[in-house]
This record gives sequence, structure tokens and C-alpha cells, in this order.
Amino acid sequence: MAPSFAAKIAGFLVRPAETFHAVRHEPVADAAVYYLLLLAVMSILAGVMVSLGFSVMDGSALGISTGPEDGLMSFVWALAFTCAWGLFTLVIWAIVLQIGANSLGGRGEFADAFRVAVYAQTPYLLFGWIPVVGWLLSQLWAVALTVIGVQKLYAVDAGKAVAVAVVALVLYLTVAWVLGLFGLAVASGLADLLGLLG
Repeated sequence: MAPSFAAKIAGFLVRPAETFHAVRHEPVADAAVYYLLLLAVMSILAGVMVSLGFSVMDGSALGISTGPEDGLMSFVWALAFTCAWGLFTLVIWAIVLQIGANSLGGRGEFADAFRVAVYAQTPYLLFGWIPVVGWLLSQLWAVALTVIGVQKLYAVDAGKAVAVAVVALVLYLTVAWVLGLFGLAVASGLADLLGLLG
């Protein structure tokens, strides 16, 4: 039987190897619900931080003002961006994990990559809304959980799991950077067309 929602959170924070083992046959829908609930909470907290002016998230490149003087719109922008980026990065991370794990001899399916991508993000989803330190530490923690998850769900040794995590991280950052630049260019172009930029 798969652990409860709260047991998963606690497990991935303090007993990740055992918790990955416990969820290895869990339905993908359960992992998706877990991710969506934590992403919703994190997005709300990120929105609050942006609207109070305590965040490095900035929409100025798109002509979007953020901070206390922008009130509700600042919150809505941060909420929407965090949700969209969280869903986008989940899919990209799962794809690159699957490619990396299979290329190094892992015995897993895309569902395993999805589970690793979801559950490895637990620290980020809980603490990533905290400016700079929370974001940085939770991302490093997520990479460590990725190594553990790949090792457990793909049945590879620790060295290969580290290699998968590093390759996946490099591929993910490259794809995110390229798509981020593309998205910024498209959004800026749309904002220009709509007369939203100065």
C-alpha cells in the first residue's frame, strides 16, 4: 500500500530511499495529484512573496510590474507563472530523466521517470518560494533526491544514478534556457503588439 500524502512528504524529506521504494508501483495519477497539490500551495506562497516584494521573480522583461505597489496583479502574475513553469519543468525533467536512465542501462518506464521527477521536487515545492536561499537549497536537495529515485526506480548503481542526474540536469537547463529565451521573445513580441511595453 502506498503511503499517505503526509507520509510521502515526510518520507521524501527524511527517508527518501524507503519512500521511493514504497511508491514504485503507485499509479501515476497519485503522483500527479501529489505534485499538483504541492505546486498549488507553492504557487500561492510565491505569489504572496512577489506581491510583498520579497522575491527575485520579476516580470519587468515582459512589461509586468511586481511588488507591493502592484497588489493583486503582482500576485496573479506570480501565481500563474509559477504554476505554468512548474508543469512545464515537470514534463521536461521526466523526459530527460527517461532518456538519461535508459541510455545508461536503467530498467524503467516513463511512469518511473515521472514519479522520480514529481517526488524529487518535494523540497522545492515546500521551500522553493523562500527567496534565494530556499530556492537554491531546495533545488540542490531535489537533485540529490533525483539520484536516489533513479537508483531505486531504475535499478542502477549509485554512479550511474549520479550520471543520469547530472546529464538530466544539463539537458534540462539547456532546454529550459532555450525555451525560456524563446518564450521571452514571443511574450515580448506579443506585449509590443499589444502596446504593453513602453
